[in-house]
Amino acid sequence: MRRARDGGGRPISPRAHAAGTGATHGTAGSGPETAPSAAPLAAEASLSSETLSAAEPIPPCDMFRVRPAASGDIEAIRRIEVAAGEMFRGIGMDEIADDDPPTRGEIARAIESRGAWAAVDAADRPVGYLVASRLQGSLHVDQVTVHPDAARRGIGRRLISAADACAEAEGTGALTLTTFARVPWNAPYYRRLGFSEMGADGLPEDLAAVVAHEASLGLARWPRVVMRRECGAIRPPGRS
Repeated sequence: MRRARDGGGRPISPRAHAAGTGATHGTAGSGPETAPSAAPLAAEASLSSETLSAAEPIPPCDMFRVRPAASGDIEAIRRIEVAAGEMFRGIGMDEIADDDPPTRGEIARAIESRGAWAAVDAADRPVGYLVASRLQGSLHVDQVTVHPDAARRGIGRRLISAADACAEAEGTGALTLTTFARVPWNAPYYRRLGFSEMGADGLPEDLAAVVAHEASLGLARWPRVVMRRECGAIRPPGRS
């Protein structure tokens, strides 16, 4: 079963899992850019030649860009999710760390629906990604994840900015997400990006359904919040 780790909040597909940055594992790598440094990754969780190598120096923020995700990014996205999930082990959330990454089909459907973006380095290798879905009155960030080795370079913020620009262009009023309330790189991070908590009462029907589905998966074991930010409430990209 896959559950949300980071800052978005709803499953990419109807199967039993939720988003956590997004739930994504959150939204936001599972810990976009404020997460502490991670220990060296196990071989199966490290990035291959298609993505940023843990052995390579990380370029400065202006060396990254965000573009629509493509089918060739799918395997890299899955590896990024596994690597980022390991950070939850360090705060006693092993169940979240053990969650499976999104399936190839789920990512492919998000790409086909124009709801997926990749942050890439100068060689066009993904170091982070964001997946979003269209709800009533908002573009919902299902997942935003940055590889721990590329953290603290403003990449998560840039991914959020890309989703914001899409929502604004489509005439959507806001971004929404669900995320863990007390994980440092989840809700506290999104507050710094201008997101505010929404009360449980009066949520739009489809957003309330996301929350209920997450609870059915056992995510309510850890406090979670629903957050919203009006489109255009963007600060210039940079570190948190």
